[in-house]
Amino acid sequence: MRAKIKIGSEGDLANSTSERKMISDDYYSRLVSGTGKALLEFERNRVFFESILTERVKKLSKPYIQVEKPKKKDQLIIAPGAGASFRQWAPANFANLCDKIIAEYSIEILICGSKQDRAIAAEITDRMKEKKKRIHNMCGETSLIELINLISSTKVVVANESSPIHVAAAVNTTAICLSNGNHFGRFNPYSKLGNNRIITLYPPKIAQRLNGEYEELVKEYYNGSKEDINKISVEDVFNSFKEIAKFS
Repeated sequence: MRAKIKIGSEGDLANSTSERKMISDDYYSRLVSGTGKALLEFERNRVFFESILTERVKKLSKPYIQVEKPKKKDQLIIAPGAGASFRQWAPANFANLCDKIIAEYSIEILICGSKQDRAIAAEITDRMKEKKKRIHNMCGETSLIELINLISSTKVVVANESSPIHVAAAVNTTAICLSNGNHFGRFNPYSKLGNNRIITLYPPKIAQRLNGEYEELVKEYYNGSKEDINKISVEDVFNSFKEIAKFS
C-alpha cells in the first residue's frame, strides 16, 4: 500500500457492512463513483476504467482473456464448488448428471476446482454408477493459468456460478451456469451481454419469469438470493447439455 495514488471503486454493501466499507474506503486516495444503476459486473468495470481514462472503451463488448486457440477436445469440465454452500448444486445431482452424460456420450469428464473441492468431487464419483474410469478428479491440481488453458481447450463446462463460468465466458467456451439467482443482473446472466454460449439455469421461481420480468428480477435478487439451487432439476441440466453438446 505504498503507492502515492490509490484508485478504487466506490462499491456498495452487497458483500460488506457499512463499518467495513468505511475502513476499506480509507485505503484509497480516490474512489470512482458508479452510475447508480444495476449493471452487470463487466459493465461496472467498463464504467470504472472509462472514468479513469476519461474516454470510451469501445473495443471490448464482453469479457476477454487472450489464449491460444487450441482444437477443442471431446471433454467436459464439471466445477462443483462455489464460495458458499447455498450456491452449490448438490453432489448427488452432479453424479446423476455425469451418469447420464457418460451413458450417452463417449467423452472424458474432468472435475475441477480448488483443494477444498476435492471432497465434493470425491462424493460425486462415489455416488456415480457408470464408468468411473472416464471421470477424473483434478481439484487442487491446476494453477489458475492451467485452469484457464484447460477451459479454453474443452468443449463444454458445467458449473455453479463461480470463476470457471466467468473464465469460460472470457475464452469463448460453451458453458451451463447453475445459479440460485444470487446477484442476478450483476454476475449473471451473460445473455444480457449477448453471450449465448453461457446458458444460465435457475430454480423455477426465477426461470419462469425470465421472459418479460428481467428488471423485476434484478430488483429482487441483485444483492442476493435465498432460492434453493437444487430446485434446478438434473433433467433440465441434461436437456440443456444435449442441446449444446457437439461431440464426435
